[in-house]
Amino acid sequence: MSCTEVLMVGSGSAYSPGRCTSSLIILTPDEYIVLDYGTCTIKALASLGVSLDEPLHLFTHRHADHTLSAGLALFYQGFKKGPRPFRVIAGQDVLDTLISLRKIAVITGSPLPPEIKVEKYPAPGETIGITPRLKITFLPAKHTVPAHSIAITYDDATILVSGDTSPTTVFREHAEKAELAIHEATLETRYSQYEEFTGHSTVVSAIQQVQPARLGILYHLTGSSAREAEEKTANLTHILPARDGDSYKVC
Repeated sequence: MSCTEVLMVGSGSAYSPGRCTSSLIILTPDEYIVLDYGTCTIKALASLGVSLDEPLHLFTHRHADHTLSAGLALFYQGFKKGPRPFRVIAGQDVLDTLISLRKIAVITGSPLPPEIKVEKYPAPGETIGITPRLKITFLPAKHTVPAHSIAITYDDATILVSGDTSPTTVFREHAEKAELAIHEATLETRYSQYEEFTGHSTVVSAIQQVQPARLGILYHLTGSSAREAEEKTANLTHILPARDGDSYKVC
């Protein structure tokens, strides 16, 4: 049986002291995938012995806490002779952000950052076949900028990641078929009235979103939402708050 390993590189929100910002590394038998490029992604790839130009890069949206460290990766790779292209599946707004980050890498002294190669511009609801066994589905999310939730399926095992979003019916429906569902829990539940305005979810909403999956994980945590997540999941057997460095195996 082939298994996929999911490494929680960054479990924190844009400002979450003691946590890295959002990033996952997903190691399938066919492909290494980086899902969002948080503050600790480069270090995590190095610890795994994975070259910066090796993964396929997926982005949920363009906000800095999910993309900015990709600029540092482009900067570093500019010093490597003949770097392979930086492979991306993302929307046009994310591509524009990466192009700007590449320009900054050049301006700040990187000799030749790699070209950004767009493998596909995803449409909401679209499933893209990466290999015969690996599929990626982009689901509509509800955030303050265009955003996707992402389902990664290897053989028949699905990993579902919300990105930044308020609760959605489509995520909950896909969680029913997921081995692993990872959902953001940025807000304390007492701020539930701000979910739609901020494009984020409360701890209780996130728990409800991942409830149908075999294993549910809460991430994109702040200091206060992390404390609530610990309390609210203490008696739950299959839902956990994420910590940087956690890993999950999906078979």
